[in-house]
Amino acid sequence: MYRTALYCQLAKMLLLSCVLFVTTDSAFSGTLVGVFDWPVRDKSAFTLTRVTDKDGILERAYERNAKVLLSMKGSRSDISDASGCFSYAIWKDRFDMESSARIMEYFNKGVIVGFYGPDEPHDWSCGPTYNDLGRICDYVHAKIPGLPCGYNAPPLWIKKGIRGTGNIDFIVRQGNFRKVSDWSSWAKDIMSNKKWFAGNIYLSVNGYTGSPGSSEVIKAVKSLCDAKPSGVLIWKWDYVLNFDMAEAISYCANAD
Repeated sequence: MYRTALYCQLAKMLLLSCVLFVTTDSAFSGTLVGVFDWPVRDKSAFTLTRVTDKDGILERAYERNAKVLLSMKGSRSDISDASGCFSYAIWKDRFDMESSARIMEYFNKGVIVGFYGPDEPHDWSCGPTYNDLGRICDYVHAKIPGLPCGYNAPPLWIKKGIRGTGNIDFIVRQGNFRKVSDWSSWAKDIMSNKKWFAGNIYLSVNGYTGSPGSSEVIKAVKSLCDAKPSGVLIWKWDYVLNFDMAEAISYCANAD
């Protein structure tokens, strides 16, 4: 079905920040796996790296029959007002800096599969409100009809404000080794939200916080894949770069 590679660029020149590559492979029938910030390699089935559209990432994705998940560039300060709080007006202006026609072009080509909204809105004291999250997705949907929109936030936090969050199409949730001791139970708990959330749920393992060993990260990734999420992400590349992730990637790729 699909192979995945996740790409993020934090460059301040463009709107596009995160991209999720999913390359078609008829022999692949398991869970999608990506590694945050992993440089592009010809033989890498799953990767996340820092790139810019100046590198022709969208066209290269199209040529490779890959899929792309986009997010805004920059940090919280780039979408905040003078008091350091989230500003929908500023966010909207920054979103409008990018060509909707270009996004639409690659969405229609089957390359772009979703828009990743402001990261971890739940962990920002004066971040976007539930109403803001809904307005963001509504605006994305209006500008690029059909383009999925989602956030990296706890599913139950999203559920509390579901009336104000509009049409959220996917959720990303990350755990780390300081807070998670049983990855299997953690993953099953997150995926239990499929009872009320109809969209995609992506799981992520922080392979840096808590200084886990490679065997621990690999075991965690396998546990996440067993929970059958829409995809599994690993953060961050400069820590897992020397890990032999082939075992985990192969396990997830062949999971029933």
